[in-house]
Formats: sequence, C-alpha cells, structure tokens
Amino acid sequence: MTQFTNRVERQKQRLALEKWSKEVKQLYAHDGMIETWYNNGDIHYEENKPKGRKWIVYAKQTKDELIGEFNRFEVDQKRK
Repeated sequence: MTQFTNRVERQKQRLALEKWSKEVKQLYAHDGMIETWYNNGDIHYEENKPKGRKWIVYAKQTKDELIGEFNRFEVDQKRK
C-alpha cells in the first residue's frame, strides 16, 4: 500500500493550499472603505456607507507562484 504514499501527500498539500488561499491575509479600513486581502492575492473592496459598492480585484498569480507563497508560509509556521 505504500505505492500511493506520494499521491496521497500531494493531494493533502493541494487541499491545504486551497484552504490557505481562501483565508484572510489582512484587513485594511480607511476613509469609509474596507479592503480584505486574501492569501491568494485577491482583494475585496467594500464601501462602508448606505448603498455602498462592493467589488473584487482578482490576482493574476500563476499556480506556481501561489504554491511558492504557500511553501514559504508553511516554513514560517514550522519555525514558530
């Protein structure tokens, strides 16, 4: 059964990457605007007033760039 160990580990890493990429990296509020930054690079904007607009700016990261950031995150977490 050890023949699938690499595939299982790779799938675990993919699932962890998907979960991590949807987590909030930072919140920034200024002049009635709320910016929510996510680990995958997406930024959600929201005007904090009645009938305020909401919009999303999607990151143009490649999958390799995202995997690199996730790997750096994992290494940093292991150091703590």
